[in-house]
Amino acid sequence: MSLVLEVGCGGRLPAGRVGVDIVKRVGDDKPFVFGEANKLPYDSGTVDVIHCSHVVEHLTPKYFTEALSEWNRVLKSKGEVLIQCPNAEVYIRELLEFYKDGGMPRKDRSDDFRGRPFELWPVINVTGLASMGDHMVNRNLFSLNHLKFYVEMYGGFEIIKAEVRRTRQSSGIEHREDGDLFVHGRKP
Repeated sequence: MSLVLEVGCGGRLPAGRVGVDIVKRVGDDKPFVFGEANKLPYDSGTVDVIHCSHVVEHLTPKYFTEALSEWNRVLKSKGEVLIQCPNAEVYIRELLEFYKDGGMPRKDRSDDFRGRPFELWPVINVTGLASMGDHMVNRNLFSLNHLKFYVEMYGGFEIIKAEVRRTRQSSGIEHREDGDLFVHGRKP
């Protein structure tokens, strides 16, 4: 049986994976381990796959490099890491466009989400202000080449696939065809 980790699982945990998070899960029977991304409670070479979806943007660059090194340690030879995160280039372009005319609204729209006006969504997307709690603030922004560089250089992984993807489902945020990055790496 394969050991597949979902690092930073939060409240979601796909079937067949063991969740790892700094926030303890309470009241469910899904497989879960309390732990940090850069200090996994597993022996070297024991994990088959590590999934990490919308987590790395919340890590400082130093913490992320430590996590990549740790993932390399626990993965078996030919083990795989799959990382998905926001595409910073898209949101930064959107932010610059928002401020082009002094930050004035461009759409006749009165949507409001958590008390934040629609016109501030570019800022919220880039900074991570849409999330609650200190562990949810974005501390890292990535372009596809930047994320690939981290995975190769600091994780020691060979890149199998790197692409721009549609954003994953998130409450209250509309999907974008180019809103996420995906990098699939393999341990040599």
